Amino acid sequence: MIRRLTLSNWRAYDRLDLTFEEGVTFLVAANGVGKSSIVMAAAWGLLGEASGVDAVSSVRGDADQATVALELQLPDGKRLEIERSVTARGRTQSQVLLDGEPVTDLLAILQEEFGIDPAILGRLAFMADGSHVASGREFQLRDHLFRVFGVSALLDAARTAAQAAKEARQARELVRSIERKQAHDRSEIGRTVEGIDEQLAGLGETRSTLEELASEAASIRQAAERWADHRRAVARREARIQDLVSKAEALGEVEADEALAQLGSLEQEIQRQLGQVKEEAAGYQARGAAEEATIERLQEAGAVCPTCLRPITPEEASHAIHEHEEALVAAGERASEVRRLAGDLEARLAAVRRVLNDLRSVPGAPPEPDTPVLDLEEAELRYRRAAARLREHDQRMAELGGRRAQLLEQLRSDEEAEGAEEAQLTAYRREAVAQAAAEVLQETADRMIRERIDPLTREVAWRWKRLFGSGDLILHPDGRIRRRIGSRELEFSELSGGERIWALLVTRLLVLSVSTKVPFVWLDEPLEHLDPRVRRVVAGTLVRAASSANLRQIFVTTYEEPLAHQLAEDNSMAELITVRQGA
Repeated sequence: MIRRLTLSNWRAYDRLDLTFEEGVTFLVAANGVGKSSIVMAAAWGLLGEASGVDAVSSVRGDADQATVALELQLPDGKRLEIERSVTARGRTQSQVLLDGEPVTDLLAILQEEFGIDPAILGRLAFMADGSHVASGREFQLRDHLFRVFGVSALLDAARTAAQAAKEARQARELVRSIERKQAHDRSEIGRTVEGIDEQLAGLGETRSTLEELASEAASIRQAAERWADHRRAVARREARIQDLVSKAEALGEVEADEALAQLGSLEQEIQRQLGQVKEEAAGYQARGAAEEATIERLQEAGAVCPTCLRPITPEEASHAIHEHEEALVAAGERASEVRRLAGDLEARLAAVRRVLNDLRSVPGAPPEPDTPVLDLEEAELRYRRAAARLREHDQRMAELGGRRAQLLEQLRSDEEAEGAEEAQLTAYRREAVAQAAAEVLQETADRMIRERIDPLTREVAWRWKRLFGSGDLILHPDGRIRRRIGSRELEFSELSGGERIWALLVTRLLVLSVSTKVPFVWLDEPLEHLDPRVRRVVAGTLVRAASSANLRQIFVTTYEEPLAHQLAEDNSMAELITVRQGA
């Protein structure tokens, strides 16, 4: 049971430290002080996320984090200490000590110690948010009750057997469908298959001949393609030579047959002319230089005649300079004309040499193939015809093979039909055995539910009638709560608020005490919305429940201070704790 609860910055509390003993503890506080906060803190501190408590929203005000610490005494006597903290941003931390030693798998420890799934433990052992909220939620106890009372394994086996019966029924129906297939004349099908085999054998022999013809046609087509390639190569060579000859004709009198020889002669002639022109250009250049030298001497003081070397007058010198200048100009013009002629000859010589080089680089005519001259179009036609005959032959063989496979499948179906009767009997037996096993297992599970869970339901009904005097409250084996009035069965949601609170409370106490080892239950305002008589009966029930074999601690929050005081005074197992605002 829970021995101590310490809160720090949890909802309404800056700091709260409470210790608890066995029996019933009534925590009395006015509305709004934080009664629900204490139950929520205990649930979250013990179970963490499995409690369903929103811890982040429980951080008080502007605090950075909230902390909940619990000390428990487990059913085996060990001491369990848990401290959990949560920041305002949702980061959680926890530390768990078992007899002072750290442990990591707290939920597994709780499962083993209390004999109940931690998620169901949170719903049964803690009524948080007040009874007005809790009364709107029905328990989901089916899996827990079935596991505790050993029914789950039987129900699983029953489902397995029912599935086996279903599969056997499907197999039987398949056998019947095979049996209903139309019967065929097996001997006729056999003869047809033999005839197809003979045709396939003959076609197999014919195929070798057709393959040879197709291969021969392919070889002929390849030879024809080689001749076609040869013709194209020759045509390209001739076109290249013709193009070069056309260029050569533009350079001089050149004929196609003698292009190389004539271009060679033309090259030599142009070289000869170019040599003469260069010599002439050099002569004019030398003459110009001599005229310039003569003019310079005539322009000097004491000039003499360049020819007779006699002194000449300035008038004679001026006249002589004029004549030599005209001769210099004429020599320069003639030298320019000769240089232009030399440039033309050099350009023509370069063009002749390019054509010569191109002609000399043209390869010789390709050798003719060593096969007879063949026409490609004719060879292609011959090959297509041979390939088409081979394809038609293969298609015929494929059709016969497919027909043969169909007939053999018919033979196999007939063989299956012959054994259908025996297979059908086997399927019937399998279905009957599986169905019988499913029914026996289900009946056994139902009997165990009645024997082990029904007493719990009868106890709930007896307590209801004792309190309310009429109607029956039904706790179904799957944990659903209903009320029967006459022949009508009311849903849980159709009960009044007080009826729902009492039904959940009694069911909670009985299930905890009968099917678990949980020694405590924490309830938030279970007396709310009850009339005075029912409130006193429920409060007395809680006090008596704390003295049962399993439940050793019941914690109850309430604002009914007079009732709590009276119960604490009347019963030594009851304790009263009062919490004030800001405690």
